[in-house]
Amino acid sequence: MATEAASVYPSLENRPLKGTICLFDVDGTLTSARTTVLPEMLELLSQLRHKCAIGYVGGSDLAKQQEQLGTASINVTSLFDFSFAENGLTAYRLGKPLASNSFIHWLGEEKYQTLVDFCLRYIADTKLPKKRGTFIEFRNGMINVSPVGRNASVDERNEFAAYDKVHNIRKTLVEALKKEFADYGLTYSVGGQISFDVFPNGWDKTYCLQHVEAEQTISGVEMAPQKQVVEVPRFLLPRLTWNTSPRTAVAPPEVAAITTRRPSTFGSKLAAQKVQNSWISVPSSTSLISSRSYSTAHTVTRRPSITNTASTSSGEPVGNPIKYNGVYVAAFKPARRAFRTTAVQQRDHHFDTLKFVQRLKKEGFSEDQAVAMMRVLNDVIEESIQNLTRTMVLREDSERSIYTQKVDFAKLRSELLNADSTEAQLTRSSHERISADLAKLNSRLRDEIGRTQASVRLDLNLEKGRIREEANGQEMRIKETETRIEQETAGLRERVEAVKFSTLQWLMGVCTGTAALIIGAWRLFIYAAAHGFLEAKAKVILVNRQWDTGSDALHEIKNDFGPDAPVEWYHCDLGNLKETKEVFDGIREREKRLDILVLSAGINANKFALDHDHIESIFGVNWLGHFYVINRLYPLLRETAKMNPPTAPRIILQASELHRTAPSTVRFESLDEINDSSLGPVELYARSKLAMILGAKYGLYERVIKPNKDNIYVVSVHPGAVNTAMQQQWKEAYPGLPGKLLTKANLSIGRSPEQGAYATLYAATSPEIEKKGWNGVYLTNPGQLGKESSQASDPALGLRLWQLSEKLVKDTVGADALHDWPELAA
Repeated sequence: MATEAASVYPSLENRPLKGTICLFDVDGTLTSARTTVLPEMLELLSQLRHKCAIGYVGGSDLAKQQEQLGTASINVTSLFDFSFAENGLTAYRLGKPLASNSFIHWLGEEKYQTLVDFCLRYIADTKLPKKRGTFIEFRNGMINVSPVGRNASVDERNEFAAYDKVHNIRKTLVEALKKEFADYGLTYSVGGQISFDVFPNGWDKTYCLQHVEAEQTISGVEMAPQKQVVEVPRFLLPRLTWNTSPRTAVAPPEVAAITTRRPSTFGSKLAAQKVQNSWISVPSSTSLISSRSYSTAHTVTRRPSITNTASTSSGEPVGNPIKYNGVYVAAFKPARRAFRTTAVQQRDHHFDTLKFVQRLKKEGFSEDQAVAMMRVLNDVIEESIQNLTRTMVLREDSERSIYTQKVDFAKLRSELLNADSTEAQLTRSSHERISADLAKLNSRLRDEIGRTQASVRLDLNLEKGRIREEANGQEMRIKETETRIEQETAGLRERVEAVKFSTLQWLMGVCTGTAALIIGAWRLFIYAAAHGFLEAKAKVILVNRQWDTGSDALHEIKNDFGPDAPVEWYHCDLGNLKETKEVFDGIREREKRLDILVLSAGINANKFALDHDHIESIFGVNWLGHFYVINRLYPLLRETAKMNPPTAPRIILQASELHRTAPSTVRFESLDEINDSSLGPVELYARSKLAMILGAKYGLYERVIKPNKDNIYVVSVHPGAVNTAMQQQWKEAYPGLPGKLLTKANLSIGRSPEQGAYATLYAATSPEIEKKGWNGVYLTNPGQLGKESSQASDPALGLRLWQLSEKLVKDTVGADALHDWPELAA
């Protein structure tokens, strides 16, 4: 069929099964839902088309039916004699279009929009596992509503179909539509997997039957068991019968001819006119024929019943659908007259009453009772025949009525043509007059627009000139102002740098003879901080976790200050708490004093990862490792504070202004919270810096230094964005272009390592720290107190952080991992 042209098939009147058409549904019959037809099915249809007319009817539009049934080179309308898209609203016969209709034209635009808006709102409020696109598809004769969306894939369609069977999504929506639009006169047809159709009453698949009214036999096959057989209009009911097998027609009910005569013993003689054009419904199990001779002029037939409970003489159902091997089969038979007539003849009509009287007597009735019953039966039959005779219409009356209707229609057509011609002429003259008026108005309007545009153009040119002159003057004044600002800024910057350098030189003078321990991650920052302490003749101990970074910094320092410079370097990974304990216990035992402890090791914003102890790495290194270092070195700091002359050791934690971006969900209550992998790189980094500010203020100061009255100061500082190798971690945290842009942006606005070390050196050496009593404070610049966030000012949050830190260290290293803070006080 896919390769044969329509001309290969015999004409409809020359096919073996004349006046017969086989109609097929599409989804579930010719193809599976939303799939293309198989070549074997096309070949089968081609063979059938040589025998009789074939067609298909479906709710989809013609484009979708072309995708399913057509081929790349042949239009679907040439593969079938009848093509009915949208239930027949778009129809083709032998490839030529037939009359069509429109859903919107029938319903009206306002009601249509109200219906669509209700569906969209209902779908928006319905929660489904998945939703895709095209929830409502408009077709010429209906709309198709899909809660999941017609753009869903095959797997998504199957998933929704299973979900709909349990939750009745489509059924519930249909019930809501029926209730909301009860007065619209619409039919809602649920079919397929994911959608349902909405169309006017009577516009279902039986709508297409009006295009095949001339066919004598119509066979319909629909294989999908979940679909219901369509309801046939009343005017087609006489033509509908149901088959017990596919493509098998049921013969019409046999006509049971009977003859009757009335015995001379009782009854009245019926006129022939009373029996003409009449019929009597007689059960097939009742025999009215005896062995005697009978005569009749009329054949009394049994009219086939069209009710759901009727049956033929052969026992085959007439009104009920029959399911055969999972297939529903319907055969439409031509309407047949339930009677036939002969010429009017004056004859008596009798039936054998003696036979029935004798039979009743055998059953126990008396002769009088039997005769009375026969008389009653005779009266009933006679009255029925009279009623039927009164309701019949003579052929002459029918032909006269038809002729009158034709005359009336011809007169109406003539009047309509005359009215149309007159109306068309009036419309044409009105159109010409309006066109002339519009041309005049157009000319006047064009002239007025031209004059207005010329005036506006002149005004705009004058205004542009004035604005241009003002702008030039303002630009000159702005340039002069910028030049003065740059000159004053340059001078101010030189004075500030000179004062800062001289101040730092003075401050570093007080470090002579002290010991400073710097824990850092990046070579340039370690070098800058150590350089300042070494210039003040202080002993410097460097600790970091990267071998190349530490060795490079030590090598550069030795080059600057000589091979005998008082500087040492140790390797330690703060993400390994046991290694941290071993390294810093050794430093505490070897060193006699420790005046300055700079805690600047850290991981910048990076992807989520776990450290050696299975703790989120940024939190583990930036805070928990530093917390454990403080605990292991605190005895040495207390001993240094008690030396003579008195000194005040300082602990510097390098925090960040990014602590303000910490998640609002931070509670510091459990390891599971710390190891939440849903947090992004910036959120992880901000949380660790928030912990450093809280730990300095509400942990170390409030819980250790202040209760023990130790002469030790702890300060958290914000060094700013420093241009070290740490900025390269943005590329790891955000691969691709975003990471490169963030790295470049931070490097362009960041401070040099020397500038980044100013705040740390100030907090470590400035006497203002002691004079102003700045213990547990947060500094953003040298001598400038920072305003921490509300989270960083929460004592309860700081207490939970301190308690969680102690628990994590003990769970990882052991119950005796920490120096007891009260024990230190004692």
